[in-house]
Amino acid sequence: MTQMGLSLAGFSAGVVALLLANSAAVAEQKAVELDYQIWTGGLQAMNLETKMFRGQERYQVDVTVESVGMLGRFFPFKLSARSQGMSQFGNLNELQPDQYDVRSTWRDQDRLVAISYEDATKPKIEVLPPAEDDDRDPVPMEQIVGTVDPVSAALALIEQTAAQGRCQGEVPVFDGRRRYNMVVRHIGPAVVSPSDYSPYAGDAVECRAGVKRIGGFWNSSKADEHKYNEVRIFLAPILEDVPPVPIRLEAKNDFFSIIVHMVDARLSDGTQPASLDF
Repeated sequence: MTQMGLSLAGFSAGVVALLLANSAAVAEQKAVELDYQIWTGGLQAMNLETKMFRGQERYQVDVTVESVGMLGRFFPFKLSARSQGMSQFGNLNELQPDQYDVRSTWRDQDRLVAISYEDATKPKIEVLPPAEDDDRDPVPMEQIVGTVDPVSAALALIEQTAAQGRCQGEVPVFDGRRRYNMVVRHIGPAVVSPSDYSPYAGDAVECRAGVKRIGGFWNSSKADEHKYNEVRIFLAPILEDVPPVPIRLEAKNDFFSIIVHMVDARLSDGTQPASLDF
């Protein structure tokens, strides 16, 4: 659940970055915020919030995920992540993250990831607990060089999607523990049905996102219980003259399914999209 929560958060944050790049919020130095609810088994399991500031040359994305309801009572989980760096939209070669930090608490156990990209040829990595205490093999540095964090990867893929007009691309990722490639592909037009969970219903575009595993994943067979194939992502416009944002995300494995609904969207000054009735 926690792995999926951060993956969905990363992709959502990337779409927020694209929205900012094409909106008046950039000139006015405002941030865009999108809120989501994560549901599984008919119960709300987590809240997911993203906040993105995008200037002409720099970006900063903040993501928070927190368990709620019955899950939060018995299995408390909280995560905060920040990715920041430099980028030129539409040019993957110009994506330059500076720092990636993740702090989480799961059942009163603290976990930490901090990656500094000051030396791109050898990123400085701090991870707690270390790989040998976390049932996984460490990823060698030669596989880490040239990668970006998952939030920056989502940003890169969204920018590439905007440039191509299709959800298609692949970016090498290291999240502090795992090495994989993040991949998105285009499906086509779709319709989001009316729902009590989200204010949006109507035309959308469906994309799929997944990962190609390379290393650093859990060694135990239990890891397969958390394996998802692809995430279905439904994008729809909520503001005029700006790219679509994720309205709904869906994922499932052999044990359960997860649905993520957008429940709120606003600028940092509290302004909400006129096209939605929140």
